Amino acid sequence: MQRSSSSATVDQSFPMVRVDRGDRPTASTESNPADPSEIYRRLDRRPKGRPMWMTAVAIALLAVVAVGGVIAYQQALRPPASHTQFLTPGSVRPG
Repeated sequence: MQRSSSSATVDQSFPMVRVDRGDRPTASTESNPADPSEIYRRLDRRPKGRPMWMTAVAIALLAVVAVGGVIAYQQALRPPASHTQFLTPGSVRPG
């Protein structure tokens, strides 16, 4: 197997790192990538994506959290009710 000059340079620069490139297939050992049937076979072997219901649950959960945040923010901005009494050090009589 031929090695490119850049990989030889890397091996010389980092002598303590051993790189074994024998386990990776080269382009010559793979089947013809232009073959449409091979492309579709590879697509079929891909890991399946997340089910749609999981995405819907995540979006609904985020929406509930966002609505809760908006409600909490509006409550924080609301002026206190007129019957609310605030205790300050000057308003409390000792005794």
